Amino acid sequence: MKSKATFSMKKNSNRLLPLGFAIFVGAVCLLIFISENINGRFWLNDFKVYYLASKSLLQGTQVYGIHFGLDSGFYKYSPFILLLFAPLTFLPYNIAAIIYFFAIVCCVLWIFVLLKHFIERYFLTQPAPHQAWTLSAILIFILSLLHRELHLGNTNILLLLLLLLTIRHLLRFQYVLAGILFGLVILFKPFFLILALPMLFHNKWKIAIGGIVFAVIQLLVFIFLFGLSATQILHSEWAKAIMDHSTSFPTKNNIPYLLQHFLQIDVPSWFQYALLLGVAGGYVVLFYINNAKAKKLPMPDKAQDRNFIFECFVLMALLPNVLNTDTEHFLYTLPLIALLLYASFEQKRLWMFISLGVLFLFYGINSKDIVGASIAHFFDEIGALGLSNLGLIALAIIVSIKRKLV
Repeated sequence: MKSKATFSMKKNSNRLLPLGFAIFVGAVCLLIFISENINGRFWLNDFKVYYLASKSLLQGTQVYGIHFGLDSGFYKYSPFILLLFAPLTFLPYNIAAIIYFFAIVCCVLWIFVLLKHFIERYFLTQPAPHQAWTLSAILIFILSLLHRELHLGNTNILLLLLLLLTIRHLLRFQYVLAGILFGLVILFKPFFLILALPMLFHNKWKIAIGGIVFAVIQLLVFIFLFGLSATQILHSEWAKAIMDHSTSFPTKNNIPYLLQHFLQIDVPSWFQYALLLGVAGGYVVLFYINNAKAKKLPMPDKAQDRNFIFECFVLMALLPNVLNTDTEHFLYTLPLIALLLYASFEQKRLWMFISLGVLFLFYGINSKDIVGASIAHFFDEIGALGLSNLGLIALAIIVSIKRKLV
């Protein structure tokens, strides 16, 4: 007969999220919402860009090349994305911002549901004990960046959710739906095309069918609503906005900056493209190592799925270290952080807890609200967030080799 403790663990594993953790997420986000309003900081400046740019599109005025709100508030996504924000423009901005804020909170909960599902099904050999504590530790690890995401009203949490849903539908062989979701992600941030590498190497190329269908439909919808000429102009302006953003956005957390700061290496402008090629080459090496290991396991198909998930997580986490982008993009390391914390609680290895604790000091408390302006400035100057992110990726790969995480 199974023990009461075992039954309790199994029941907790089958639940979408532990109730205590769901309450914790809700309480934390509600506290952020209240404090932002009390302090007069409920601005959601990034959401304001999408809101005002969508209004401009509907009114037939300029969308690209002008700032909405802040001087840095340029719209740089696909014209089609503005249609998704259009319904909110019929509401006053303050009401629309509240709705969008809590939509992000819902996305956070959904992301944790998906991560819990992936880890339990593909990475753990038995139900994880103390899940509420483990999930809470993951939330605390990313809380500083999540706070910034909620404060700005950005789209990174939404895109992370769409990426995780894409992976889930690919594992279920639902290629059309996966292609539509992935196509939507690409309209936001084309650099996620690098995830086509694991899709291709793991024989999931049929996602292209859904992607092509979505690309054609969204283009036809836009032409129908705004005409061919306006569609051509807006898409050419979008391409220019992408190039301007990638070359002018200041960052102190990517690899080129870290090389310049610590090694005094003068990095040429073409280095970023060479770095992307290096990432692609590194992925190929990782794939063949994981593939060789998977073939020796009793359930090679499940092992291949596990490899696919892990490789996608690594590439998602690595992108902010390669590109010129802002700090919230390091939220894409959340899946790897979840894997590492689950592995730490499962294996109870002291060296893993110490490693994660040190990395948390640079990743999780890198905020002037927590450590003060002078320390936060020092962290920024040394690229602490970028360094810790590289450390998390390296630790995940080491654990995957030493502890058979994949």
